[in-house]
Parts: sequence; structure tokens; C-alpha cells
Amino acid sequence: MVLFSSYAWLSRHHYVQALAAYQMDGVKLAEAGRIPQRLLILALTLAFLAGLAGAFWAHLSAYYELGSNLAGGGLGQGEYRAQVALQEYQWMANQIVSQPPRDGLRLGFTVGGFVFTALLAALRARFPGNPFHPLGFILATAYGESITFFFPLFIAWLSKFVILKIGGLKLYRRGIPFFVGLIVGHFFWGGLFWPVLSILLGPETSRAYHLYFG
Repeated sequence: MVLFSSYAWLSRHHYVQALAAYQMDGVKLAEAGRIPQRLLILALTLAFLAGLAGAFWAHLSAYYELGSNLAGGGLGQGEYRAQVALQEYQWMANQIVSQPPRDGLRLGFTVGGFVFTALLAALRARFPGNPFHPLGFILATAYGESITFFFPLFIAWLSKFVILKIGGLKLYRRGIPFFVGLIVGHFFWGGLFWPVLSILLGPETSRAYHLYFG
């Protein structure tokens, strides 16, 4: 129960489907740039280790210096993520004291969702022209608000549809570098330029306007 509670953040306030897109972008960039898969895996591993070390340092140093109750504007009650973690462990303690009956309905929906997603993936692999993609089902039914994903996916689908209709596969392949450039630009402006600029403008700027990937 403790282990499950410590990983509850994976399904709450963090869109796993958006985070996994980073890895898919990396694979696509490597494919377009003809980068060896072994080199890509090494780069992703190094990035993961560097990011993990930086995250541990940033959180632990702030918590030990300021305290979790004051960090992130907690005002003595704990910052937002600390409050979420506390709620998860309080829920776990209640579950241990008074175990609820097995939720057969939820288990049934979970199994059903897995089977349906696997079926969509099999149909997609068997019939490439099948318009029903398993990722669309996951995005539409995953925990949290999914409206923000609709318009970007619609633009991507519409662009692909128009390009294939106008110029076919030849134009589609010629346009790949342009869309890869959009991915690189997205990471540059959102991941490098804006964080540095917001720090230079002032701490209140970075707190007032957040820029998320996804």
C-alpha cells in the first residue's frame, strides 16, 4: 500500500501520455536524423540521470533549507504537491484501517480498457488505413482533462491529411524536416529560452506564467 501510494502521482496531475511523447519525439528525431538507436538510448539514459539528480537536488535542498511547509508558497500548510502527497498517504491509512470491498466494476472497466486498446493496436497493425488509433482512445479516456489535447491532435491529423491528399507520400516525406524543426523549436523556446528569460525578468514572472510541455 505504501509503494502504491508513493507512485500515485503517476495517475494524478501528471499526464503520462504527454510525458511519454518526449520519448516518442526522441525516437522520431533519431529516425529522421539517422542516429543509431544505441546512441539514442545512451543519450536518453544520460538525460534521465541528469534530470533525476537535478530534481533530487532542487527539491531536497529547498525542503531542508525552507521546509516543505513553506516551500512553493505553502504558507505553513505545505506546498501544493506536498498536500497532494499527504492526501494520498491519509487515504492509504484509511484503507488499511477499514478495507473497502473489492471494486469489481472498476476492475472490469480497467480490464475492458486494456483489451479494447490491444484490439485497436492489433487492427491498426493489420489494417494501416484504419482511422481508429489506440492512442486516441487513451487520450480521450485517461484521467484528467483531455480537451487541451484535442486541438493539437486535430491540427496534426488535418495537416497530414491535406499533405497526403495534395502531394502524396513524396510531399509527406519532404515535409518531415519541417515538422521535426517544430519539435526542436518547441523544446528550445519552452525548455531553454523561456525559463532563462523568466529568471532574468524576475522570480514573480516565472511564478505568474507557467509553460508546460505536452
